Amino acid sequence: MRSVLHFAKLLLVLTLSLAMAGCLPSTRTPERLYPVVAEMDVVRTTQEELVNRYNMSVFSAPSQARLIRNEIIAQRMYAVDVQYTEYESALTREGQEVNFATLTAAGALGTASTLFTPVVTKSVLSGLSTATLAGKGHYDSEILMAQTIRTIQKQMRASRNLIASNISAKLIQSVTEYPLSAALSDVEDYYNAGTLTTGVIDTSTTVGIKEDASKALKQEVTLASPERRAAIIRAATIDDATVPMVKPQGFDRENPNGKTEFEKKRLTPARVQEMEEVVCLKVRTGTLTPQLRAAVLHHLNKPNAIGINDVDAQRITKEFRALKTGHCGT
Repeated sequence: MRSVLHFAKLLLVLTLSLAMAGCLPSTRTPERLYPVVAEMDVVRTTQEELVNRYNMSVFSAPSQARLIRNEIIAQRMYAVDVQYTEYESALTREGQEVNFATLTAAGALGTASTLFTPVVTKSVLSGLSTATLAGKGHYDSEILMAQTIRTIQKQMRASRNLIASNISAKLIQSVTEYPLSAALSDVEDYYNAGTLTTGVIDTSTTVGIKEDASKALKQEVTLASPERRAAIIRAATIDDATVPMVKPQGFDRENPNGKTEFEKKRLTPARVQEMEEVVCLKVRTGTLTPQLRAAVLHHLNKPNAIGINDVDAQRITKEFRALKTGHCGT
């Protein structure tokens, strides 16, 4: 009996030691070619040189300055990506290691109990397994937290991808249209999109919009006649995921009044109507006018921006979907 207890204690200590000592390959990131600190030092050194070259050529050689600006932004985005990978891995790892260690210990003790036939021995090992799982009850809230973190991480990735696409679209512009200061401001937005605080806010906004949409659908179905309810539900869902979604109807030709790539090629009449409604434009033409652009940028607290971009349109769409009846006081 004493030898059995001694074995059980050793098994428990060994299992927990292996788990908590970092022997969890699934929660660790692969080793990098160069340490993160070394790579960041190289980026900092290169950035100082590139910024000096940009300042020297921004007026005398704008084409060369545009190439330098793009390299500055690319390097900074790479630095943000490297740091974000470390940050996201840390968030994931914190939620995995404790639960993994506890479950491993309990599983090992439960398995060991089946290897011994004496009733007393099995009872001792099973009891230790139960005690280990009871200790895990202290971490049950961490399971919910881990699920929440994963949801926020998905939102963070989506926001980062959206801002990165917006930056990439702007890099073809000249240094006059897209100066380095504006580009650095966008990189700052790119960095913020990868923080937990912004991720929580964006997730809350997305969930709130979906909740409002589902409530509106529920009310519409409830008030509709029985024969129309099925049609309403079908219209709000995708019947066949293999069928491509209908491409939004855009303007017949490139918008001549556009100042950004989004305004020129991707702004649709439906988006224009959303903007007119959100900013409560008095004279609504259904087209992009200087008055509408100014009102939208003022509404988004970007009065010095050149024009409306993809991220701005996404923000307007979110606000439009959350609008209440009588928003403009009419």
